[in-house]
Amino acid sequence: MRNSPNSEYRELKRITKAMLWGFRDCTKRRTTKAYLALMEKVATPFNELPKNSEKTNYGTAISPSTAGKVILDYRRTIAYVIGAKRLVERAQKVVAGRPVVYASMGTGPYDPGVFPLTTMFSSKQLQIIAVDLHQANLDSLEKAANNLGVIDYFVDFILADATTLQFITKPDVASTETMCPALTEEPQVAIYNNTKKQILIPGAMIPEEVCISAFFVVRDSAYKETYKFPLGEVLRLNSNSPDCLEVNKGFEIPKEFYRKISWMCQPKISIRLRTAITVFGGIIILPNKSSITDDIDVEFNVCNKPSTITIQYVLGASYRDIKVIGDQRDLQKESRIRIGS
Repeated sequence: MRNSPNSEYRELKRITKAMLWGFRDCTKRRTTKAYLALMEKVATPFNELPKNSEKTNYGTAISPSTAGKVILDYRRTIAYVIGAKRLVERAQKVVAGRPVVYASMGTGPYDPGVFPLTTMFSSKQLQIIAVDLHQANLDSLEKAANNLGVIDYFVDFILADATTLQFITKPDVASTETMCPALTEEPQVAIYNNTKKQILIPGAMIPEEVCISAFFVVRDSAYKETYKFPLGEVLRLNSNSPDCLEVNKGFEIPKEFYRKISWMCQPKISIRLRTAITVFGGIIILPNKSSITDDIDVEFNVCNKPSTITIQYVLGASYRDIKVIGDQRDLQKESRIRIGS
């Protein structure tokens, strides 16, 4: 927190306060738009950000332009702001007497996970390590830090692939929000697995947990949803989860399911993957309340009523590569992927 704040920093404080205490959706939308407008003023303007994404071994790092735009996903942005505050507050109880070292993995150009924190904690309480694969993002971040007068919070700007980075100075806590629904496309899992082993406070990660579950969705010939049948949990990512990079989850299909749909004429059946995120300290992003928790549907043509199915995909790979395979009695046809409920 600054002794003599400039007008931009005062605006950041006002926006942060509204993020923390605004309860209506219209207020949340306004505050994220105001935050983006402020960042365009103090950092690299949105229309000057590169539009090229970067491939890694474990997923695609989205372009700086796209990363700047996703701030407008207001439920996600505000959930991460509040979660980051709670993360630092919890870490302060562990590291009493020194600053909390906070690593932001995959910052983007305007990182709403760190700048609001500078209005809540002093630089003697909080030190920030910024990590990104795009130099343009780090340049934008450093420019914003200088113009807001908070550069003393930042101990390092690291240009690196966060999936393999080995810290010299270990952070106490870390945050990474580099994800798409069902943990596809972006390298969230690889970054999470690499980072959670290096932080000094076990479990002090954002997100605290990501859970993916599956269920059948049955539609009639007019494509109207008529029935849902839960299958179970596909994957749970948290500080205690194994470092897997592939999903290979099998489910038994009870006979009850087939009895339920036996009366339908040419039912259309799909497997829906549903994502829920616990950001930190009880802050949750519910399914279909953000672009990163949209449902993914894999349409599955059932032949000969399989008794089991297996969901297979590589975490960080395209959602188009998700496969649903029945047992040997089932002759699988090509699956088709849909995003959204």
